[in-house]
Amino acid sequence: MSQRRKKAIRHFRRGADTALIALFILLPIGGIFALGGDKLGSALGRSVAVSASLAMPEAALAACERLSSELYPAESELASSEHSGEAFARESEGEQEESVPEPEAPAEPAYDPEDVAAAEALIPEERRGAIETTQYLANPEGEIFIRYGAGSIRNSTDYSNAEMLAAASEPIAFSVELSSAEPQVLIVHTHGTESYDRFDVGFYDSEYPSRLTDPEKNVVAVGAVLCEELNALGINSVQAAEFHDYPSYNGSYARSEATIRSYLERFPSIKVVLDIHRDGIEREDGTRLKPTSVIEGEKTAQIMIVCGAGDGIDDVPNFRQNLAFAARLNDKAESLYGGLTRPLYLAYRHYNQDLTPGTLLVEMGSHSNTLEEAKRAAKLLAAALYETLSAEGGEAAVLN
Repeated sequence: MSQRRKKAIRHFRRGADTALIALFILLPIGGIFALGGDKLGSALGRSVAVSASLAMPEAALAACERLSSELYPAESELASSEHSGEAFARESEGEQEESVPEPEAPAEPAYDPEDVAAAEALIPEERRGAIETTQYLANPEGEIFIRYGAGSIRNSTDYSNAEMLAAASEPIAFSVELSSAEPQVLIVHTHGTESYDRFDVGFYDSEYPSRLTDPEKNVVAVGAVLCEELNALGINSVQAAEFHDYPSYNGSYARSEATIRSYLERFPSIKVVLDIHRDGIEREDGTRLKPTSVIEGEKTAQIMIVCGAGDGIDDVPNFRQNLAFAARLNDKAESLYGGLTRPLYLAYRHYNQDLTPGTLLVEMGSHSNTLEEAKRAAKLLAAALYETLSAEGGEAAVLN
């Protein structure tokens, strides 16, 4: 970790008390203006949010980074960009916490995702928000991007590109045993309630929850497909399907850490831990971006692998080993299925990636993708993981 970053973290910690005081000063003022609808109220509201974040040590760094340009996908990342202004991820994976989970959706029949008539009948016009289908480039131009094979690494750290490329090029620090009787891969969900859109019709329902507790409708279902495919390919895999973000979102990563540790203790054979999420990419005007590619004739959610270099409070001492694995997997996925990946995101994050050199977070699409598109991505990711971990390499596995 750079000295500049360590110094910044010390300032954050020292300023926590000051930030808390600012929260109580700004909150009444912000509330007054916000009630009046004034733009100043909105600005003060953001100041309150930042102050509150800084008052919580585990969220301080993430709050500051969310205000920086790092979380704004560059226009060069987009293969098709008809919009003006930059997109930003309101739910992009940070250590921010929420205190109240979203309500469960009402029981509904199964809909055809492309049934425009059903969507229009179900969602009143005043509740419709725009969705823009977007394909992110695997190899965008720009000084923060490091070309690695068919994919790329988005370097949002202070480490030089040359240093990170060298780390990514090191051999993977572990190996798995194919057709083993013992588990080799653990699939977990820190935010298991993250879910997807019901339809693929160009708009979303602003009142429909983006988090659901039905494991058939959220990322747990995507993880189940990934686990099933890996087992079919001869990589013994297990899934921890329990929720860590419900009924309380607070402390999600601490709870998932406990789950991971329990599995590692029970099954020391586990080498790879994949924390499966879905992203949430939304512009300031409410338009949601849908990261999608057509692969083998089918719409498929794009994936983004996230590799953490420590968050300044909890370090990932061997993150370079995680990066070597992440870069190989990202390269293989893009090589086999062009358009599947967004740039690998290397940033100051933790995400329990200190637990093994094979621990990664993977975003399977966004909240504007459909569950079917995310499941398709899971099948392709399984094949890419098999090819990455297989001692022989060989041809891509044939998917049904």
